[in-house]
Amino acid sequence: MSSDRIEDIHSYKKIKRDIKGAKALATFAEFGSKIGLVDGEGLMKELAQLNELEEQIIEISKLPDEFNDLFSEKGWIAYESMNTTVMKVAIQLMKQGEEEKAENELLAYYTGERIKLKMIRLRNIPEFMKRHSLLQVAHEEYVNKKYITCIPLLLMIIDGVVNDIDKNKGFFTTNVDLHAWDSIAAHQNGLTKLRDIFNRGRKSTTTDEIDMPYRNGILHGRDLNYGNQKVAAKAWALMFAIQDWKIALNKGKKNPIPKEPVKSFKENWDELVQTIDSYEKNRKEREEQSQKVSKWKPREFEIEDIHKMSGDLSDCDENTPELKVLEFLQYWKKKNYGKIAMSIRKGMLNDKSISELAGEYRSKLSGYELIDYELVEIKDESPVISEVFVKAKYKVDDSEKEKKLKFRLIYEDEQGNIYMRGSKEGKWMLFDAFIYEIF
Repeated sequence: MSSDRIEDIHSYKKIKRDIKGAKALATFAEFGSKIGLVDGEGLMKELAQLNELEEQIIEISKLPDEFNDLFSEKGWIAYESMNTTVMKVAIQLMKQGEEEKAENELLAYYTGERIKLKMIRLRNIPEFMKRHSLLQVAHEEYVNKKYITCIPLLLMIIDGVVNDIDKNKGFFTTNVDLHAWDSIAAHQNGLTKLRDIFNRGRKSTTTDEIDMPYRNGILHGRDLNYGNQKVAAKAWALMFAIQDWKIALNKGKKNPIPKEPVKSFKENWDELVQTIDSYEKNRKEREEQSQKVSKWKPREFEIEDIHKMSGDLSDCDENTPELKVLEFLQYWKKKNYGKIAMSIRKGMLNDKSISELAGEYRSKLSGYELIDYELVEIKDESPVISEVFVKAKYKVDDSEKEKKLKFRLIYEDEQGNIYMRGSKEGKWMLFDAFIYEIF
């Protein structure tokens, strides 16, 4: 059973509990510094910010409930990936009686460009990925203000995605389970409430303008004047809330986790000592990383040197983003989908095996035969991110295409932990966004 209020879900409770535990270390820090167990001054400096952090967490945890209380009846709900600043502003305006301005603030959030960026995360979810071409059409129609065609398409996508997730029922089915125990979007005041609102019966044909994506009225031809941005934006918002529900399910947040056993005094003491030891180790590592970051500068290349790398991998330095891209291009040319799967970061789909991912990339790339390629630009954006641009020529069916593809890479380990480039713990991994430039 989910909590009555979103602020009481497990994730928020755990963060608050962890902060209280960290604050308890402040009492120990003074004693630890006297006996030389810990650098008390350094620890106290870090802990001084905890009170402010605790206040911020409390404020953030209350936002989704406040937002839903004010906006859910109007067709908007809070979800994990929604911008908290937008929520704050909309809540403030609504409390001031500025209802129209509050909704305009939400509409301004769902610009064509922002939706395009949010759609990138949808690609990591198979139920959305198989509908990628339809989502692209819906986005194009939205940008061009062709809401009449955009909205029905979004409603069909939403229903189909949920049907695939549930394995039986679509979003607008009255008995589909849209809950997740530890989720904002899938709280009992979230998706289920929207489903009930958007699924209301529309028994009479009307030309009055509506401001809700009523599924029955729109798809059954009863609400004839539905083609406006407000209806379309609410459908997009629902889409992203469903995405966050699916992510929660992937993380095992559907059902409550077992209660942790009560620890003895000795267990708590041992854990406290381990925390202190871990803090000291992490503090030194942070200092070392900070020094490296402050000294880091992006590399500079002559265009001739970049072109030269395309011909021979030995012209690339080891463990560099450009080498990773060139290796990937060779795998693509040789149709080695297993190696391709090992080159691309898994992201949210870390529960899939390499063979499963290889099968997915085979289905995406098998119709695109790489003929030739050339490196044209290398950009080091940060100590952990680089972009490599490639002019690629490939065959699709019986025609040849030539495109400039952008490969974005991150330096991380197998678990997705990010490291400074060059660290022995990490390696370069590709984001998969470039695949959608190929299509």
